[in-house]
Amino acid sequence: MEPLYKRYAKKKPVGVYFLGYDIGVLFFTPMEEDKTDCDYVTAWEYAGKHKGYRRQQVSAMKSGRMYIFKGSRRIYLDEVMRSR
Repeated sequence: MEPLYKRYAKKKPVGVYFLGYDIGVLFFTPMEEDKTDCDYVTAWEYAGKHKGYRRQQVSAMKSGRMYIFKGSRRIYLDEVMRSR
């Protein structure tokens, strides 16, 4: 099986979370072989380069607000911009 960075390198993200001018988190819909392990595959984006591909599970607060942890950061899904 290929590593995540090779399998998702050519895929278009379904969402983007911006952290700054050149830094963000890309959200990918998982491929069929990853769907049992995760809800999303995410990657850091630094100035157009993608690194740190990880499988992510979505968690929910008591209020119903959905989020993931990327690094030490909690990213709320309602703040993620959808890509077309």
